[in-house]
Amino acid sequence: MLRRVCSSFLVLFLWPLLLATVIGVNAWFLLLYPQLYLSTLDEADVYHEAIHIVPQLLIDYLQNQQNNGDTTDHASNPLALLNEADGEIVITNAIDEDFLRQQVTQAVQDFFAYLHGDLTTPRLQIPLKEVSNKLRQQLQEVIHKKFQTNPNTLVNEAEVQTQVDEIFSNIPASIDLNTQVKEDARVRDQLKQVRLIVYRVRYLLIALVTVSVILLLILSAINYHQPWRILYWVGFALLPPGIIISGISMVARSRFPAVVQQRLRESDLPSQVQPLIKDTVIIGGNHVATVFFTVGITMTAVAGLFLLVFILRRKR
Repeated sequence: MLRRVCSSFLVLFLWPLLLATVIGVNAWFLLLYPQLYLSTLDEADVYHEAIHIVPQLLIDYLQNQQNNGDTTDHASNPLALLNEADGEIVITNAIDEDFLRQQVTQAVQDFFAYLHGDLTTPRLQIPLKEVSNKLRQQLQEVIHKKFQTNPNTLVNEAEVQTQVDEIFSNIPASIDLNTQVKEDARVRDQLKQVRLIVYRVRYLLIALVTVSVILLLILSAINYHQPWRILYWVGFALLPPGIIISGISMVARSRFPAVVQQRLRESDLPSQVQPLIKDTVIIGGNHVATVFFTVGITMTAVAGLFLLVFILRRKR
């Protein structure tokens, strides 16, 4: 009788403990390591799509730089001669997918290395000089061809090329996050806080896993005289958390796309990038939900197998 009472108490304590442990450990390895984010970017074909999205954003930016958003007057804003097709020519000839992938991969890996304490500072430096020179060269070639096909424009080519040079002269040679972090105390403090939280969560998860294992061993030790009863109690401990995790992941996967779409509609993000962001976030969310569902179903299946063996054993 005492063994049964102790076993029941341990199982009741193990239910929330195992639930928190399994969710926490899986979230740790999914969300705090770069693999999920990098694979999601590749699967969503972000680097390829960016080549087609950036051109219109670039043209809009260049035009707005010249005339405070009035992009229809060719005389006061000669860059209004450019269109999205021109921008795509400029981008595709100046930037390739491999460059984008390399820079993003390095940035993501370095950021998570910083969070885990492998780097003392978030080492993020994106070289812009070579890309900026290529963009300026390609843009100047496109503008030159525009003037050849539109000789009756109200402005001369030299004026436009001068404006292009002025715009690109303001682009820095690189973006160095280390410098910004050192100069901005608020950003530096925020990053330190995030790093401290990650540090604490790591040891919290270690404590949860340790306690869970110890309690499972105690549960097994209490029933050592009847080994088949160990299967019953362990299966009984695993079953509810497994069902809850698999159920939550199914609901989350079905509702997540609608939530993402709603959030994007309420945001101020440019309409050109919203479809790409939506697809990328949904793909990443589906990956997370699939992992949790697999873990939950596995726990449920193992628990069911243990309970089935126990039932069959009792019938003999």
